[in-house]
Amino acid sequence: MKTRPEHEISTGARPAGVTSEQSAAQNVQQMFDTIAPTYDRANHILSAGLDRWMWSRAARTFRPLLQRPEAIALDLCCGTGDMTLALLKHRPSNPEAAPILAVDFSHQMLSLGAKKFTQHNILPIEADALHLPLADASVDLVTSAFGFRNLANYEEGLAELHRILRSGGQLGILEANHSSATSPKASSAPSTTSTSKESSPAQAASSPETRAPIPTFPPA
Repeated sequence: MKTRPEHEISTGARPAGVTSEQSAAQNVQQMFDTIAPTYDRANHILSAGLDRWMWSRAARTFRPLLQRPEAIALDLCCGTGDMTLALLKHRPSNPEAAPILAVDFSHQMLSLGAKKFTQHNILPIEADALHLPLADASVDLVTSAFGFRNLANYEEGLAELHRILRSGGQLGILEANHSSATSPKASSAPSTTSTSKESSPAQAASSPETRAPIPTFPPA
């Protein structure tokens, strides 16, 4: 029986010419490190400002959970942190509230986000989404805005999120869907997919080098 190559049987981001998950992850990481200085401006222009509205709308979906001071929220593939800040608007202002965890594996993107997080209750963590430095069942909410699509392996990504979510925890993935090409008003439309820990990873829908110490929160 002929064995199919990895890039034909794996699901995940595959830049042109890339045939392995490790190479795909490194390619995506390098790309975001390169475009980080102009990322925010390009995002706002290309989306005609709709990106801010989409982040705000997605964050409001999880407001009841975010308003719980003890709730642990994780913004995965946080990039420069705009979705993280949208979540923050619904967090309690009291000092006892748990910080939002902002995770990304692009050092340059996260560095820009960290500047926005100054004076805010947000903890930036440089880590690979497929190998999160978090304990099992330690997170109440995971969001990912236009980032999950870039994972080298979608099944492993969902399994990792299922691992860290507590029972009853919630997951929200924000992406853009393209309308049918036959539609006279074909355009991109935002779509937020949410699910809970009661769903299995299947039902819900290479580890790059780390250049900074990764804090583990909460402690295992």
